[in-house]
Amino acid sequence: VQLMGGIVLHEGGIAEMATGEGKTLVAILPAFLNSLGGLGVLVVTTNDYLACRDAEWVGQPLRFLGASVGVIQVGMTCQQRAHAYS
Repeated sequence: VQLMGGIVLHEGGIAEMATGEGKTLVAILPAFLNSLGGLGVLVVTTNDYLACRDAEWVGQPLRFLGASVGVIQVGMTCQQRAHAYS
């Protein structure tokens, strides 16, 4: 299920997955592959807690591969947001 979801996302589609099917893991493969062209990639999580948790957890292999990871949360200043986007 994770590999199929990753392929769908990489090709620009939307993958709907149930709780516990590994959505966070699925995001790693297409995010990294799509970043290889030098363009930014955004992975959106609408829950601040999950955004922080996933950026830390999923960010580890992405940072190891040379990618940068940032988190945007409610209450951040424009300067903090700009830094996270860079």
